[in-house]
Amino acid sequence: MGRRTVTSIRLDENLVQIASALGLNVSKITSETLKRAIMNLQPSKLNVIPLGIAGLSKNTRILMAETGKFQKADRLKAGDRVVSYDSMTEQCEDANVIDVGALTSIETLVSFFTITDNVGTTIELLPDTKLYCRRDWNSRGEWIRVMDVHPGYHIQSQSGPYRKGMLMGSTSIVEVTKEFPKDSLFYKLEVYPNNSFFANSNIERKLSWPSIGAAWGFPIKGYLGQIGSILEKSGI
Repeated sequence: MGRRTVTSIRLDENLVQIASALGLNVSKITSETLKRAIMNLQPSKLNVIPLGIAGLSKNTRILMAETGKFQKADRLKAGDRVVSYDSMTEQCEDANVIDVGALTSIETLVSFFTITDNVGTTIELLPDTKLYCRRDWNSRGEWIRVMDVHPGYHIQSQSGPYRKGMLMGSTSIVEVTKEFPKDSLFYKLEVYPNNSFFANSNIERKLSWPSIGAAWGFPIKGYLGQIGSILEKSGI
């Protein structure tokens, strides 16, 4: 069945006369007005994620400090303790969750990247989210935006239960895939200090590693909001 066209809509007579006198196409104006009204009722469709915003998919699992296990991001709350990474001292330590929650709505169309390493660990992140990587074996580690990460980069990882200290494993990235806009729910996660944490988006809870059966997480830079900015500036 073909699309039907509505030919009768009630309009204010004075408005119609004014529009006609000005040479305006009333039917076209009506159509555009309806489009705007519909879009205004669906503001999430018009959301634009600002540059520099860090976010991770709802089902991403975060390495917890107290249990040494991974927990889904949508189950976290302020005050929870996660495993953090201080890239200045190259040490892992505990950090407090200071802000967590939905960054987008389920209707928001977003593009994101999926990163996979050579042992099967994956992560789904917004383009400006930063991973701690090395461009090659001889370079120093640095926080690099996901959109700038390439296969062959080396990434260090952590598993639970963890010991405070240096990172445990190092793998290489084998695939970087840009996922085109789709309805996806992304979360913000801000921790203090370091504003970093370890996470993965694996469906399987166990991933193989030489002589160890465990789930691994990549070091990720968190969302920086007002709370974290104040803490950083004050040096708390």
